[in-house]
Amino acid sequence: MKNDLRISAVILSWMLAAAALVVLSGHGGGTAQVVDQPIGGLRATVWTEPEAPRVGEAFHVTVALYQATAADHDTPVTEAQVVVRLIGPEGQEVAREAALDPGPPPTFAADVVLPAPGEWQGEVHVTAAEGQGTVRFAVHVEAASRGAGWWLWAAVGGAVVVALGWWWQQRRAR
Repeated sequence: MKNDLRISAVILSWMLAAAALVVLSGHGGGTAQVVDQPIGGLRATVWTEPEAPRVGEAFHVTVALYQATAADHDTPVTEAQVVVRLIGPEGQEVAREAALDPGPPPTFAADVVLPAPGEWQGEVHVTAAEGQGTVRFAVHVEAASRGAGWWLWAAVGGAVVVALGWWWQQRRAR
């Protein structure tokens, strides 16, 4: 009986974790850059991930569009052209058209790779039957990762030394 309850609790925990992942993946997760900002007859929310992007790594931008009227406040918009544009500190520009992810909830998403560190200005330009407009946000891009830190290599080396010591002790005990 106790084992059955434990198994049920484990299964329920996994199901709740999976449900949380589905909810988070619905809007791409990450950091909210723009929340419920009006664009013509729409409202836009923009998330980015990772929170601290690095040069040469994928930077994911997710956009949710909803009707702006009170009666249709929770009605998502799926018929729109969404362009993500990032402008770097030296005037570099990276732009991608966001593709519709049917959700739920439906969102538009684009991945960009930023070529330089520093303060970048993000823009999301939306064109839809309800109107058009642009929302803006700032993002700080870190320098490229230099690989695993010294602490990781020290931990791996320590684990190898411990494993070899254990193996040697087992061998001598025979």
